[in-house]
Amino acid sequence: MDVIDDFLKQKENDCEHWIEVISTMVNSGDFDWADNTLEGIYEHIDFYKTITDKQITAISNIRNGARLKPTYYGYKKKRK
Repeated sequence: MDVIDDFLKQKENDCEHWIEVISTMVNSGDFDWADNTLEGIYEHIDFYKTITDKQITAISNIRNGARLKPTYYGYKKKRK
């Protein structure tokens, strides 16, 4: 195999990994609020056999978002 074949094989392995991650997230029920996004990314990976850095970031943000405690944004009381 040459360098290009190695690169493509690695990308293929990355795609398989992320498809597994997304499937686990969707099936867990903890990420119902992000199902549309996750399914869209899943379909893209499955069809094109590639994943972008932005898609990986989105998946990571969704995973982290489920662990965060809800907060209110945009308004903070000033302490006196």
